Amino acid sequence: MKKIITTISVFLLMLTSCQHSVKVSGQGDLPADTLEDEGMTQTELNWELGEMSVAYDDSIEAVFQKVVDVLPEVGKETAVWEAYQTAVGEVARYEDHGSSTPMYVCDVINQGITLREVSVHNLWRHLQGEKVVLSKTQFTDAMIDEAYAAFIEAQKDVAEQDEQAAFQQSIHKELQCWKDWMACRATIARNLPADIRKVYDDCTNLIKRTKLLQLKNQNRTLGLTSEDAIECALSNECSDKELLDYPGFDKVWEQYLAEFE
Repeated sequence: MKKIITTISVFLLMLTSCQHSVKVSGQGDLPADTLEDEGMTQTELNWELGEMSVAYDDSIEAVFQKVVDVLPEVGKETAVWEAYQTAVGEVARYEDHGSSTPMYVCDVINQGITLREVSVHNLWRHLQGEKVVLSKTQFTDAMIDEAYAAFIEAQKDVAEQDEQAAFQQSIHKELQCWKDWMACRATIARNLPADIRKVYDDCTNLIKRTKLLQLKNQNRTLGLTSEDAIECALSNECSDKELLDYPGFDKVWEQYLAEFE
């Protein structure tokens, strides 16, 4: 995990600014006194969120290692997940959110950590003898591919013009790393005892559900954002039906803006 922690630290060192005004893409500037009311500058907040991200990563890694102690086979996915997480960080660096950019980067990186958490949470509970209720809805690779395609299309105008090609390439790299991770888990599953394999496969299904939600929200509610954007996005507590029916943030946002014309 040192590589992932270093990635977060480097992003913070490169992106943290001493400015007291926070620029939010498409929303103008947030006055400095908004942060001062909380007793923190943007720089202090950026660093605090970075440290929280590292602590979150460490806590999930600790659980993962407990699972590996019982099921060494699961440890084979470490390298492919780290490659995926590194690719996620590379995608995050192309967006400019002014002095709050480190907040955005941390949120993107945290999304990857959340996927890791989902990958082991119920498995660890099962290994401890707890009853785990399996998913009722199956989330497929085709759903993820479709959502990635929509995400890539929606991101076409996000990065600066001279970085568009590199930005798109980085998203395609993330997609390939995602597929490598899922393929690795499929291989691992075949070598697990039947009862454990059911829970492990269900964890994979929950990873896909979580990733689908992240993709459909298109990173539009990460970092410092507006209540309007949050209103248009899927919530983490949405039902499976709401998730499957949601057309994507860009489409909902376009319809939302049209109501004010």
